[in-house]
Amino acid sequence: MSRLSAYPVFHAVFEERRLAKAAERLCVTPSAVSHALRDFEQSLGVKLFERTPQGLVPTPRARRLYGKTKPLFDAVRDTEEALLQEKVGQSEGFALASVHTFIRFFFVPVVGELSEALAPAKIRFLTRSMRETAEAVAQGEALVGGTMLPIAAPERFFVMPLTPLPEYFLASSAFLQAAQQRRRAPGSPWTLEEIVREPLITLQRDSVSFAGYSRYFEQYGLHIEPRYEVLQEDLGFDLAARGLGVFIGFDPRLFGFDGLEMLDCRQRLPARDLVLICRREKADAKTRRLMEAMAARVMDLIRRAEKSAAP
Repeated sequence: MSRLSAYPVFHAVFEERRLAKAAERLCVTPSAVSHALRDFEQSLGVKLFERTPQGLVPTPRARRLYGKTKPLFDAVRDTEEALLQEKVGQSEGFALASVHTFIRFFFVPVVGELSEALAPAKIRFLTRSMRETAEAVAQGEALVGGTMLPIAAPERFFVMPLTPLPEYFLASSAFLQAAQQRRRAPGSPWTLEEIVREPLITLQRDSVSFAGYSRYFEQYGLHIEPRYEVLQEDLGFDLAARGLGVFIGFDPRLFGFDGLEMLDCRQRLPARDLVLICRREKADAKTRRLMEAMAARVMDLIRRAEKSAAP
């Protein structure tokens, strides 16, 4: 990390006094903040904070450094925001990047309401993987992205949380009925060891999602080897509904898909966080209003879907 890129970390730690609070503000892990702060101190050759049970206490040198540099960085941020305000004001619309399933079920249904509320002349949709969504936003191809955490280099982005989405092991009724006959204890909850022996359907193995599945299984000493890899969530629903295996995915009822059952498993998959992102330097007042309007409409759509899916 260069010294210039370390200053936002230093400023956040100085103002929050705790690594966890600074990490939450920067959308990174506490260990990433700790390492960045340590490297910054080593590069300067000075100690910036005293570690105490009550938190981090700035040294006199840290106070001088903060007092001199914070106004400079604030001035740069304000200047960038003013330039971006001019650019956004001249814009005829915006581009939204996300995975196909999210665009189809979360964003397309609210386009009409967004057009009426925000009156853009044009909304472009860019279909990307979750990793490519973040890159499209980082490179300026899209103003806003809809994706899941974690994202690479999160310090580049302004992140607006939407909701955690739980993941499940999903299969058709016919597949489950046949699989239960092969089990030693058909009526008991499934174990992860049993699940990995079945044909697995996952998102492609170079995806952020597959990396998350792999880490989850590895903590139990297991390795996953999918029989089918899909680019999008709704393709996984379709393959599982055809009785081809067990799909690792979100609640299909949120996406209007009713032909799947959730395996009763002893270990629950962790929920993943659905978020909107934009480049941090583009998160001016107008862009935040746009994201807030999108978030409100998407969340209302998800709540209605959850309510209709509830037994």
